[in-house]
Amino acid sequence: MIPILDDVRTERDPRDFYPTPEWAVSALYREFPQLPQPTLDPCAGIGSLLAPVGRFGYKPVRGIELDPELAHEAGRRGQWVIQGDGLAASWRGENILMNPPYKDAQTWIKKGIDEAASVCALLRLGFLASRKRSALLRRNPPHGLGVLSKRPSFRWGRTDSSEYGWFIWLNRPNPSGTVIRWLLPEAKP
Repeated sequence: MIPILDDVRTERDPRDFYPTPEWAVSALYREFPQLPQPTLDPCAGIGSLLAPVGRFGYKPVRGIELDPELAHEAGRRGQWVIQGDGLAASWRGENILMNPPYKDAQTWIKKGIDEAASVCALLRLGFLASRKRSALLRRNPPHGLGVLSKRPSFRWGRTDSSEYGWFIWLNRPNPSGTVIRWLLPEAKP
């Protein structure tokens, strides 16, 4: 059994599970208030993305999680997450909010672009700098990019050496190009 949250381990999680800090979600919706109501997190983990959106007046977001332990933990935390395969589910008409497993991020993004009404995905900024992904990104440039001005601490209270941002695609033409905004955590009182 793999612990859900373990403050001692420092090796890579074999499930590619790294819960998103709440401030990163809040910063997205503060800086991009015109984003559509999110409806689905198809790789929900323990529901880290679901709780903060309620503070912005959105209805509860539902999630799908492949790992039964993580789905159970999300339910225990009061999140609406079912156990299942988020990539196998239909995303037609959904407004996706996700932090996809980075090793398969292109698969998740392509599905979102092909099926969903909108996609907001937390990714390493290095996602932009890949020959393998360049064709997808040239055909489908993001409508928005929210650069996190602070590295998120996903686990163990530490950050990694990568920079992150919210990549936003909307199912409509993008004649004006990508809007870039810098997202800051809320200042502490």
